[in-house]
Amino acid sequence: QAKNLSEEDHTKLLLDWNRHLFIYEELNSYYENYVLSDEKTRSLNSIEWELLATYLKQKKELLTRLNHATGFALKGEKISEENFSMIYLSLFLLQVEFWDAMPKTYKNSVL
Repeated sequence: QAKNLSEEDHTKLLLDWNRHLFIYEELNSYYENYVLSDEKTRSLNSIEWELLATYLKQKKELLTRLNHATGFALKGEKISEENFSMIYLSLFLLQVEFWDAMPKTYKNSVL
């Protein structure tokens, strides 16, 4: 936030960030489609399937918040460190809860 970039460099930074977000969203979309249609995923029962779908939705939501916060910070708006910390903590806890709840056979096939 306190970096002194030229106007041209700042514009390039924002354009690069927007390109990054576009590519990231495309890749994430392909990843979700792959995970939801993979052979090991199709063998999940309805509760496990719902858990996986909910996990992917919540992860996408949290990453969208993180990307928005990063975008605001790149535009020079003041964003508190607590904001980023809470998003990262939420992502971490979401991941831990997901892996704890999924069956061992799924975890072994993914890892």
